Amino acid sequence: MSGKSLRVFVTGNSPRSLKKISMFNWSGYSYYGTRDQIKDLKKREDASSQGIYFLFSEKDDGPARLYIGETEDFTRRVEQHARTKDWWSRFIVFQSKDNLLNKAHVKYLEHKFWTLAKDTFELNLENGEQKVSETKLSEEDEADLKIFEENILYILEGLDISFFSQKNTAHNACDSDEYYIVTSDKDFPAFMIKADDSYILKSGSFLKSDAKNSFIKHNQGYYNKWKGLIESEKVKPVNDEYVLLLEDIELSSSSLCGSLVKGRSCNGNVTWKNKVTHKTLQEEVE
Repeated sequence: MSGKSLRVFVTGNSPRSLKKISMFNWSGYSYYGTRDQIKDLKKREDASSQGIYFLFSEKDDGPARLYIGETEDFTRRVEQHARTKDWWSRFIVFQSKDNLLNKAHVKYLEHKFWTLAKDTFELNLENGEQKVSETKLSEEDEADLKIFEENILYILEGLDISFFSQKNTAHNACDSDEYYIVTSDKDFPAFMIKADDSYILKSGSFLKSDAKNSFIKHNQGYYNKWKGLIESEKVKPVNDEYVLLLEDIELSSSSLCGSLVKGRSCNGNVTWKNKVTHKTLQEEVE
């Protein structure tokens, strides 16, 4: 039997109060809360230390918005963000007991997670165009921070903050987990794997290289993801209408998968069909 234990301390009387998260035999800890709970955060002396932090919006119909930063005093920094950025609703910060994290350490971690976020299709990275410079560390420091990085990812996943999810389930999927979508030209299909709570748009799928005007106007979040993919090195042109996807992309929505394929808004539940039964996702649960 294997696993890890997360210790979640709720700092107030309500179960929704500001939370402090720690792990056994790890010097790091985290505070997780809403912008309304900054006043409670200010009462926690260890929250004002150095750390790496994430500000993010709720994930509704489109991609979540995320800002990644590092600071020497998180309490002061998050108050500044509350005055200057009105789009975010939640924060999570990772710090260390006895100030074991220094400026170089948090800059190193900031660059690591900024790089991960840049390659994540279901995020609108608010500081994505702001180049985060890479910090050089000793081999010993990099080894220590590798553990810190892994624990940050584990806590984020444990709290269902799945910004940087990297599942490998697509390679083990059977035929009954595979779905197809037929574009207007049957010679250019696309394929998707359903794996637990994620959907993998498969390499070898064909995507429309032009977007519908209604897509641009009414679904800006998904359109931005489609545009970013079409303009990336993850695809190559096939003809005037289609590009070919060169690698698997993991997403949390079948509708986003379909929208990336069709270049327009798409209801994934009625568009994707099972490779074996030819039933739609919706028909499978009816």
